Amino acid sequence: MFRMWINLNKIDTAKHAVLFYGRLDQNTHFKLSNYIHLHIWNDYNIITLPGVFGYKSIDSGSKLLISTFTQQITGKILDIGSGSGILSLALSKISKNTSITMTEVNLFAIISSKITLTYNAKPYQMLLSNLYSSVSHKFDMIMCNPPIHNNLQLSLQVTKSIIQYSINYLKYGGELRFVTNSCISYHKILKNTFHKYKILIQNNHFKVYQAKLF
Repeated sequence: MFRMWINLNKIDTAKHAVLFYGRLDQNTHFKLSNYIHLHIWNDYNIITLPGVFGYKSIDSGSKLLISTFTQQITGKILDIGSGSGILSLALSKISKNTSITMTEVNLFAIISSKITLTYNAKPYQMLLSNLYSSVSHKFDMIMCNPPIHNNLQLSLQVTKSIIQYSINYLKYGGELRFVTNSCISYHKILKNTFHKYKILIQNNHFKVYQAKLF
């Protein structure tokens, strides 16, 4: 990213970090468009920026979750942590009778989600929200591909919070649908939160949970 303006020299290396030094000797003009990456998958145009999940390639977990989308999914949809906007885009293309609301806490993910949906001419609402912090309505479906790492450490707290508090933002009969690594189990918290849940689909790497509120 810096090679146009700065020659970086490596000073030192540690276990998890590298220290570089470089000096900027000319004026620069930042253009966001220079850093946009376009993925084309299944006729979907997905726009991402550096630091956004799925920037280098489309995540296989997202693909598995998208494979469960059908025209029967209708109503108000909440996409928690929308990232590049790929889930909202895919669902809006597969089912025409949906109203999409996306949430994100990361600025570059907000921009990516907005550009992706706008580029594909799909309506949406975007909320700056830490999970449900800015959500005030109830939805027919909440969907997400939640992170399982905090920095370099395995952490399931985000997913557990999404599950635990989802019942406050689901309509009666609404569902939570999310993808996670196949080796991770959320059976205990799902059982304590919902009366009915199941694994919709699973492969060697990922699985998709569906939980319904009755």
